[in-house]
Amino acid sequence: MDNKNWEVSISYLDFKYTVKGNYKTINQHLSLAVNHLKNQTPISDEPYRMSVDVHGDAPPNIRKIVPDSKTHEVKEQIEEDGRLVTFIKELGTRIEWVYALGMAYYMSEQLDQKLISARQLNDLYDQAGIIRPKNIHLCINQCVRKQYLEDLGKAEKQKTYFITNKGIEFIEKQIQKERSEESEKFYESETQRREATNFLSSLNEHEQLQLKSSGEMSERILIIMYFLRKKGIATHVRPNLIYVLMVEIYGYEGLKRSVHLGLSRTRPLTKKLKQYNKVHYKLTDEGIYQVEQLRA
Repeated sequence: MDNKNWEVSISYLDFKYTVKGNYKTINQHLSLAVNHLKNQTPISDEPYRMSVDVHGDAPPNIRKIVPDSKTHEVKEQIEEDGRLVTFIKELGTRIEWVYALGMAYYMSEQLDQKLISARQLNDLYDQAGIIRPKNIHLCINQCVRKQYLEDLGKAEKQKTYFITNKGIEFIEKQIQKERSEESEKFYESETQRREATNFLSSLNEHEQLQLKSSGEMSERILIIMYFLRKKGIATHVRPNLIYVLMVEIYGYEGLKRSVHLGLSRTRPLTKKLKQYNKVHYKLTDEGIYQVEQLRA
């Protein structure tokens, strides 16, 4: 393809020329024209304009993302302002290909950037503060196989995709499911409500300071469990009670399942057991000693 002869006509307001050559030569002239416009001082609020006439049929599927006779306006990508992070939380999953599809959805439906590449998805991972998948291309290929993304060809040497209606529907259902789960009753029972209320009202100023000065989630979980035990409110603690107290004490905005995961990581300082056919956690002697050392 690079060795084929190409021809492009470039017309400025005061000068017009035609150049022939291989793809690299043509691309240099196109890039020069774009950069020239980019570096100009705008004389009005009008957008920079370029016209490109291609002697050939449009790429497959291009009409799916840019309808005929319509101007496709791409919004400026805003630096992380919380919207992307909030959106990622609403996905409520750790499955890599779903995250990748969610990023594609965000680009397409929130930023109105319909052309999606692996590089752009990786940039969004960085903005959201999420570790990139080991192989973003594998995630994309999974989405393509499921017909959630569709290949458009190459742009700027990058394979380019767009999210299909099927992909959009999948992500929107995923978000609705997560919102539904998160809107479930805050307390599991009236007893749990009383336990939380009694605990919060029993804390003196020094204890509140100790709680709020704790850092990592695991440390916060341990000290909450310690005070629940010390005050005789609960020795066998439901994960949801920890979640409720994390919200009330620390303004926690994460998912319930993250607290469950945090609890599981506190072992052997805690012990998992079943009571009334439900999972509870209790501090072990080692856990009690650990918290007392922290408080010393």
